[in-house]
Amino acid sequence: MKAGFYTDAGANMALHRNTLVILLALACIVIAALGFKMYRDEVQEPGVQINVGPRGLSIEQK
Repeated sequence: MKAGFYTDAGANMALHRNTLVILLALACIVIAALGFKMYRDEVQEPGVQINVGPRGLSIEQK
């Protein structure tokens, strides 16, 4: 009876370990995505932005 208990506990620990690895990987992906977005926002090249929308043509200088 105790052998089954230890086997279930080992499987439970593996599940917790896998969950922690997945959460850590997701946190790294989110941090990398936010960092890339911040980088892209900071490094925008100066120039002219032309938008065509429902209200017509819009030209902005950056």
